[in-house]
Amino acid sequence: MADKKTNIILLENPPYRDSSAANTDNTTNRSSKGSFVFEEMKKDLKNLANSNVSTARDISNQFIWSGWKHYLTKPDDYFVLFSPIKYWKSLGLGEKMFIDGFLFNREYFHAGPSAISCILWQNINDSREKLTFKTFDIDTKRTPEQEDDEIVGLQDIEIKKAYKTFESLFDRRKFDDESNGVFCEKDGTEAKRKTDSKSFYNENILGYMVPKGFVVNQTNIDLVRSTFYNARGFYLRSDNFVEKLPLFAAKLYPQKNWYERDVYFTTADGGERYLKDKNFLKTCFIFACLSQRNHCRSFDGSDGRFYKNELCFDKGTVASKKLKTYKLTEEEQYLLDTFADMLSKARKTKAYNRKYTYGTYQIDEELNTRYKNENDEWIYDYPELNTAINSLKTKLAKYYEAVIQPKLFEYELLK
Repeated sequence: MADKKTNIILLENPPYRDSSAANTDNTTNRSSKGSFVFEEMKKDLKNLANSNVSTARDISNQFIWSGWKHYLTKPDDYFVLFSPIKYWKSLGLGEKMFIDGFLFNREYFHAGPSAISCILWQNINDSREKLTFKTFDIDTKRTPEQEDDEIVGLQDIEIKKAYKTFESLFDRRKFDDESNGVFCEKDGTEAKRKTDSKSFYNENILGYMVPKGFVVNQTNIDLVRSTFYNARGFYLRSDNFVEKLPLFAAKLYPQKNWYERDVYFTTADGGERYLKDKNFLKTCFIFACLSQRNHCRSFDGSDGRFYKNELCFDKGTVASKKLKTYKLTEEEQYLLDTFADMLSKARKTKAYNRKYTYGTYQIDEELNTRYKNENDEWIYDYPELNTAINSLKTKLAKYYEAVIQPKLFEYELLK
C-alpha cells in the first residue's frame, strides 16, 4: 500500500483444498506450476520451516503466504486469519505478533469435527514457541432449531510449535547380505502392483513402518511384514525394533475430542530422550504387538520365502521371546491373558493355519469370518472369537490412555 496513512486489515478464510497431488495448469488446479503465486512462493521456501514444493502447491498456504508477502507492509497492518493452525505450528507462516486467538469446531463450518483457529496477527516480526487459545463449542440441545443453540466456553488450549517429523528417527542402515524381497499393501498382504522402488530381505528384518509427516491419524501410519509398496518408511530390525515402536504408538493417539484434532502433531522434537525410559519402551512394545493396527501377517511370498509374523505374541516369535525378558504389571498380564484366550479360540477355526503365527489383525481378517444377513447385519461364524477380539481392543485402548499417552507428550513424540 503506497499510502502510508492507510492501514490494512486483511480478513482471510483460505480454501482448504490441497492441490499437492497435482501440478498441472488446468481449470481445476489454479495453484499449478506456472501460476504467479506458486512460482513466487517456491522461491521463498528456504525461509519457511519444514517446507518443500508440496508446501507451495497447497492452495491454503499460497493464500496465507501471499497475504504476508504482497498485502501487509506496515507494522500497523493486521491479518485476521481463519484457518487450521498448521501454517503456524510447523510451516513458519505466522512469525508475527499474536494479539489474540480462538479455537472453534470445524463441524459447524461444513467439515468434520476438528479444531480451526481464528487469530488476529499484527504485522510485526515475532516468534514464540506456543500459543494459548480461548476455545468454544456449540451446544445444539440436540434439536434442529438454531434458536436454542448455545455457545459454550471450554478450557483454554495451548498449541506448541513442531519442528521435526519422525523421519529423523528412521533406521537408514543397509546390510551387505540383503537380497530382494516382496512388497506389502496396507492390509499386510503381498503387493502385486508394479513398483519403482526396491524391497530388501534380511533375516534381521521383522517389519516395515511408514509414519507419515506430522499429522496424527490412522491413515498416516503403516506397519507391515515386508517393504511397504511405496518404500517411504524404514525397516524394523531385530536389534532395535523395540526402540522404534513408540513411533507407531504415537501415530495412534485417538483424539477423542474435536479440540485435539489438528492441534497435536507427532514429532521428533524430543530427540531420543524417550529411549532412556525402558518401561515406556516396554509398554509401547506390548501395545504394538497386540494392536489391530499392526498389519503384519504371516504369508507365503511369491519369492518362495515364508514371511513369518514376528511382531505378535504367538508361539516362537521374536516378540514372544522378548516379552519373557520383561517384568509385567498385573494390567499387562491381563492383556496378554486376553490375547491368549483370543488365540485359543482362533486355533479352533476352519481357516487356521498351523504354520502361521497370528496377530490380532490377521485373526480378525482371516479367521473371524462373517457374513451379512437379509437385514444387512453382520453374523459371525465364531461369535466367541469376535467377542474376544472386541474385549482385547477395549482393554488395550484403556491401557494406552492410562499408561502410554502421558509419556508420548512428555517425550514430545506428541506435541
